[in-house]
Amino acid sequence: MHPVLNQNFRIALVSRSHVHVDVKGGFIQLNHGKKAPLQKLPAADGLIMYSPLTSYPDGEMLQSFTAIGILASGEIYQAEMTPEFKPYRVDNV
Repeated sequence: MHPVLNQNFRIALVSRSHVHVDVKGGFIQLNHGKKAPLQKLPAADGLIMYSPLTSYPDGEMLQSFTAIGILASGEIYQAEMTPEFKPYRVDNV
């Protein structure tokens, strides 16, 4: 059987502007950097990004799929964007 047919895919709701940051950086960051949502995503699962808005919280309505990827390792790590904001992430391919 083809490997993709055995793969789980999940849908995440993320604004398009945040999807662009994630794709450019090669990572997934959900729910404003919270760790718990990432713990539910095992390595090699697929993730489909759906963007209800162009940007959060006041962007224009978009309601579109904006990215698809595969989680590379499933290893969660913390990144420092500012001294006050250290979101959790998982790398994707």
